[in-house]
Amino acid sequence: MIRARHRLTTSERRRRILDTSARHFARHGFSGARIRKIALACGVADTLLFHHFPSKDALYREILDSRLSVPEREIFPPFSRFDGDDEAFLSAVASGLLARMESDPSFTRLLFYGALEDHDLAHDFVDCRIRKSVRYVARYLALRQRQGGFRKVDSLVAARAFLGMVVHHSLLTHLFGYPLRPAVPQETLVRAWVALFLNGVRKASEKRA
Repeated sequence: MIRARHRLTTSERRRRILDTSARHFARHGFSGARIRKIALACGVADTLLFHHFPSKDALYREILDSRLSVPEREIFPPFSRFDGDDEAFLSAVASGLLARMESDPSFTRLLFYGALEDHDLAHDFVDCRIRKSVRYVARYLALRQRQGGFRKVDSLVAARAFLGMVVHHSLLTHLFGYPLRPAVPQETLVRAWVALFLNGVRKASEKRA
């Protein structure tokens, strides 16, 4: 018995086009990508691709917007949720960032290409997500400084340093093809990053406690 082939809905087709296009942009950059080749990779005609996305800019924009669709409250929960537990807060931040980068490594390549090509849409993502992430962590660090738990350091510099450990690991693994050998579980990585960071920013009295 021949089973009828599933006919994609409009939303499913758009999703497939976006995922395939993201991988194509990640390999060729925005300037190097061609609509005809993107359509071929997606298995659709040029006209159908233009029906969903009127231009290459519109397609690129939709890819970025789809990555920003996660509600900010999930990425930046209120500090009160952690009840003053520094390990819990930093672990949640590191685990969330690592999970997002590991689940979609082609998007990291796409962003790198966009930044190197000085594309406005890549800078938009930096403004909408990366800068907010740095400032979110910096606000927490500044709060803990005011409470007397952390040493006085530039909170923005410290936030970039902490997030940088996570980003550096992901870039070495997925962009440069240099993973840790033997592999280390995510939970172990996060615990190490959090411990190293807190050992640097906590006051001596807090470390002894």
